[in-house]
Amino acid sequence: MEREELRRRLEAWAEEERLYAERLAESAAKARSPLVRAVLTAVAMDSRKHHALLIEAARLLEGPQALGEGELEASLDSIREQFHYR
Repeated sequence: MEREELRRRLEAWAEEERLYAERLAESAAKARSPLVRAVLTAVAMDSRKHHALLIEAARLLEGPQALGEGELEASLDSIREQFHYR
């Protein structure tokens, strides 16, 4: 997949997360149960976080700050080390 196509897909995915977060927040505001409200709010917060991460991932693929493949792999390795993923 080409860099531009990947960037477009990331941005589209980010928009889906943003819309999902809005719908969840609206549902949470209408929920009568405090437990349901808390769960919906937590999931909405996750979707907002996903949106922000996806937007930043898309930005890394454009412009002068774009990471090359080697730099990208090194960055991912660093992230994996922080979370003990392998």
